[in-house]
Amino acid sequence: MTQKWLIGSALGLVMLFTSCDKSAPDTREADAKALKAIEVDLVKLMQAKDTKKFSSFYSADARLYSIGVPVAVGPAAIEALLKPMTDDPNFGGSFTTSKVTVSKSGDLASTEGSYEFTGSDPATKQKVTDKGHYVTGWKKQEEGGWKIYTDIMTSEMPPAAAAPAPAHVKKKKKR
Repeated sequence: MTQKWLIGSALGLVMLFTSCDKSAPDTREADAKALKAIEVDLVKLMQAKDTKKFSSFYSADARLYSIGVPVAVGPAAIEALLKPMTDDPNFGGSFTTSKVTVSKSGDLASTEGSYEFTGSDPATKQKVTDKGHYVTGWKKQEEGGWKIYTDIMTSEMPPAAAAPAPAHVKKKKKR
């Protein structure tokens, strides 16, 4: 009885160790290529002004941190943020991926790059161009596709200077 138990235990341990030895395949290179291709598709959607399909690449709880506006959370809020921008008659632009990093586990990734967008200045309605950089966080979905969970942009343009107070407004004297 003890001998059977020892043999059974040894066999079980051998099976356990050999099954644990099989590591998941490294898909980082393929995932990086897939993410670059997705971002090329996203540029095309942005240029086509298809904000509905563009925002469908964001997860339900995704956050878009854009310049000069509150954080947009979720695809509907992200679409609502992007729609006025793409409806602008002066709208145009694109973004270019410069770096893709995929986690060793293959379930998280980030992309980095630069962007250039044109649009109308709200005050003058003149065409202006904004250049900057972005970092996007991606999560692999159960079905194998990728969704954005965080997207952050930073502009190279200097912040707008505060307008001086009108001449008729008097400054308060310090006491």
